[in-house]
Amino acid sequence: MHITRIILATMFTTLFFNPAKAQDRLEDPNFGFGASGSGTYLVGAAGYHLGQDAKAQNPETGFRLRNAMHFDSGAVVQIGYGRKFAHSNFRMQLDLTYFQSKLSDNAWKASGTTHNFFTAVTAYYDFMPEATITPFLGVGVGVLTPITNGTLDDTATSTKLSTQDIAVMGAKAVAGVSAKLSEKIDVSLEYAYLYSSDYHIRVTVEGLGERFTKTNLEDHIFTAGMRYSF
Repeated sequence: MHITRIILATMFTTLFFNPAKAQDRLEDPNFGFGASGSGTYLVGAAGYHLGQDAKAQNPETGFRLRNAMHFDSGAVVQIGYGRKFAHSNFRMQLDLTYFQSKLSDNAWKASGTTHNFFTAVTAYYDFMPEATITPFLGVGVGVLTPITNGTLDDTATSTKLSTQDIAVMGAKAVAGVSAKLSEKIDVSLEYAYLYSSDYHIRVTVEGLGERFTKTNLEDHIFTAGMRYSF
């Protein structure tokens, strides 16, 4: 967790707080959304995510089972709307990423599915925006909505799993490369490391009521996408 924060903070500082470049931009009257060369774009992407095992922690006692929640890997889809800054390497993007994870064999013997919706604002830095091949980095912050439906298979009574929290904070670090096919179309390969804050899983036991456990999401996402600029 501490390493993740350091990486995100370092990337954010590198992207946004270079004093020399910031001063140059402030003095450039052509810099900004409305300047010549700026423009909007739509993006669509699909790929695969590698789900990571997560903790299961009792919120009352603090007792934690490491890697107790096992999330399988699976498909990913993403859509987004972005805008480029004129005379700049920066662009901003609002994107929605959806992926689901099967709950498989773990310490709880649980089975089910978690549907994840991650809505984020992502800042990208294109190293060579005018070149045919452009590597880029990005950082994003947003809201994760995890929807879990499952059961515990090794209990004598009916036991169901569901998500208590509708939305929790999440962040991602992005790296990738894009290729220009035409003036309006770019294709890209992208990797994103996604990490969320803790959220609660509700465990409902028939006839005995509810209890809760805390977990979080950590994922590696690989996508191939296309951007269409207007």
